[in-house]
Amino acid sequence: MKAKSIFKGAVAGFMSLSLLLSGMPVMATDANHTDMGQQVKEETAKPSAQDNSNQPTEGEAGTPDAKAVDSQQQEQADGQTDAGKDAKAEEEADSGKDVQAEEKAGSGEETDAGKDAQAEEKADSKEDAGTVEDKKDAGDKEDAADNKKDAKDKKDAKDKKDATDNKKDDVKESPENEPQALASGFKVVSGSIDIDGSLSDWKNVSARAANISNVDSWKIAYSPDGNMIYFSFSGTASTEWDYNFSGNRFALAYADGAQGADSGISVAAHNGGASVKNGWYGDVSGASAAVTNEAHGNNAGPYTVEIAVPVSFFHSPDFTVTFGGTSVKAADIEQLDGQSVAGEVQPVYTGISIDGDYSDWAAVAMADASCPNSQHPGCLSRVAAVYDGDWFYIYIKDGEGSNASGAGSHSNGKFAIVSDLGYETDIQLSTTPEVRGVNGAKVAYVGSEWEIAIPKDQLPKYEERLSFNLYL
Repeated sequence: MKAKSIFKGAVAGFMSLSLLLSGMPVMATDANHTDMGQQVKEETAKPSAQDNSNQPTEGEAGTPDAKAVDSQQQEQADGQTDAGKDAKAEEEADSGKDVQAEEKAGSGEETDAGKDAQAEEKADSKEDAGTVEDKKDAGDKEDAADNKKDAKDKKDAKDKKDATDNKKDDVKESPENEPQALASGFKVVSGSIDIDGSLSDWKNVSARAANISNVDSWKIAYSPDGNMIYFSFSGTASTEWDYNFSGNRFALAYADGAQGADSGISVAAHNGGASVKNGWYGDVSGASAAVTNEAHGNNAGPYTVEIAVPVSFFHSPDFTVTFGGTSVKAADIEQLDGQSVAGEVQPVYTGISIDGDYSDWAAVAMADASCPNSQHPGCLSRVAAVYDGDWFYIYIKDGEGSNASGAGSHSNGKFAIVSDLGYETDIQLSTTPEVRGVNGAKVAYVGSEWEIAIPKDQLPKYEERLSFNLYL
């Protein structure tokens, strides 16, 4: 027997499995794996600094020279007689008295005039001083008025800005400016929904029961702005061509008893598209839908339906929606807060359960795979394996062309688990689903995904390693 190796790994606790697919080895490790041996080097640099100084300068000053000039006067007197001198002296004396009297009188007049002029000048000066003082007072008052006006203008501008800011805050925080659903007291849940066929962003919205054979549950929520209402439901499609689930209808009953095209919502779905229909099966303006069907060929698989309908479609905000026998009043619909809940979270390995829920494989390394049979090379797409000491777990994802039950060179779905000692255990898969060739095996096959568990006592004798292979 020949086997094409798919996995090899050391057998110790949670193994680290070496995947060998299409000639390319890949290491699969658990979520707690840590790379070692890395070194980090750091370099440091010392800064340097320089100081500079300057000296101030002083200037000089000089003084000029001065000169003085003196002069003398000489008088000459002619000889005169004594009588002549006396007569002349008397005449000069009388004349001097008269002149002195006139000068004295004139001097008095000039003094009075000077006093009057001085008084008038003082009055004018006082008047001028008063005018200057009045002008100064007027200027001071005008400056004070201007300063007061400027201060008032600044205060008014500041008050106006504060009022604007407060108004913005009020608009932002005021309850009446929140979405109508919030203002009406709706329960708020974390989330922001995209109509893309994935329900991962619905996880915080309450699930509602549905008494419909092909529906597991349904949900409903208001958008963060209250302008849209989201609907979703999920279940199982019998085949990849089965879209009968799209015939399920949301019934709307209004408090005033009105009935019309706005009394129902459904989705018209097919492989590759979907559209939202009203109660009369007409298109709903502004609505959108997304549908996924993960059934693979004739193997049943999960489906999801998402619908978004504008609130303007509804006859009134007072309505009750019924789906699968469960009714919800508009007042009881939850509203999303707009916060994303689909953030990336590092998966942690917590064990594998064979139940058709493949989320517990997220922490196990996957590898691409293909079939060696040229007739259907795409019957395989991905594989993984992990051994916990008690069970050897295998994951397989079908390709587009076929499935793992027809893989291999003989198209018989046979695989081999080979040990490092050369021993092997052969298994064969069928879409029942069933694992043949061993006892006590577990298997789940949903849509295009397989998960298998082989008990320890059915494994071949090994020393350190086991590998998962295609049987050739």
